[in-house]
Amino acid sequence: ALDHLGEVRMAQGKMPDALEAFEHALLIAKHAAAKEPGHLEIRFTLGQTQFWVGEAHRRMGNKSAALAHMRDYLATSESLARAAPKNLDYQVELAYGYSNIGSLLQAEGDYAGALQQYERCVAVKRSRLRTDPSNLAWRGDLAQTINKIGDALQTLGRLTEARKRFAEEQAIYVALVDADPKDTIWKS
Repeated sequence: ALDHLGEVRMAQGKMPDALEAFEHALLIAKHAAAKEPGHLEIRFTLGQTQFWVGEAHRRMGNKSAALAHMRDYLATSESLARAAPKNLDYQVELAYGYSNIGSLLQAEGDYAGALQQYERCVAVKRSRLRTDPSNLAWRGDLAQTINKIGDALQTLGRLTEARKRFAEEQAIYVALVDADPKDTIWKS
């Protein structure tokens, strides 16, 4: 409930109030996870709360706090993915963890670090996509991360590699349009 209150406060632009709600929820989630460390859903809730605290800090411009909480979120997501490797929700969170840290590192100018996180994210997304290759949303999600890799490579001056990634991204979008020509999302 506190996470939801935090999300409402965030949507209202009341970031200090949102952060307060998320931090209170985080204390509760940490306590619950310490009490039942083997309970995966409690750990999943902990990870979600770590994300929201990190996201609130990011939106408030607190870069180091945002990165610290996102790293906690990633660590929780990694432990969940190891504990239940076939659980697609945990795999999604793992990919988001890598991507979020990549975005934060990129915003700080650490393109090499961002690239490493984006590559890990793509590996998880490709693995997930192998379970359902026809899932168009997952394919689009993969293309978005490949674009981030291309951007990071371009900024690092690795232009040949960047072009390959942008071509890979474009090929995915062309295939998505071919698979569902009425979906205007892929055409933009």
